[in-house]
Amino acid sequence: MKKFAMLAALFLVSAFCASAQYKVYYTVEEVGMEYPRYYSFQIDWNNKLFFVEGDKHNDGPIKNYKENGNSRSFDVYYDPSSGINEKLFSVNFTPDGGDMYTMILNMDGQKSTFKLSTTEPAGEVGIPAEGGESIKDVINNKTKALKQAIGKGVTKGIESLKKKSK
Repeated sequence: MKKFAMLAALFLVSAFCASAQYKVYYTVEEVGMEYPRYYSFQIDWNNKLFFVEGDKHNDGPIKNYKENGNSRSFDVYYDPSSGINEKLFSVNFTPDGGDMYTMILNMDGQKSTFKLSTTEPAGEVGIPAEGGESIKDVINNKTKALKQAIGKGVTKGIESLKKKSK
């Protein structure tokens, strides 16, 4: 009887943990942005929950879910534990074919369009920018150039102080 109770408890806990089945979509492009932000959106289509990686909010419940052909539209609300029962934003989610998706977020009349994929980009930010360089390489090169410029300025300042002290 003790084994049966332990097994029942184990199955109950595993069923509870398995209930959140998130599908992760990674940002490939943020339409209209020169340097798009890279993060992931997680959607639990079964339990109707929406989560943005790095967002301070907990899972937002999906309400007003509608399917029209292969397109899905829904509203995302604040987490119920926040005490706010308001719509956060509206979403229109459309598969583009293959492993690509278009998601349009509409928040207070401002629309943001994202191209998404379920394939995680290589490295932290590995999507190629113009010229074949990845965004990560562009950022690293600009940071390196800025550090060199600051270093040259500091060196010149130290040299001028040495000359004045002589």
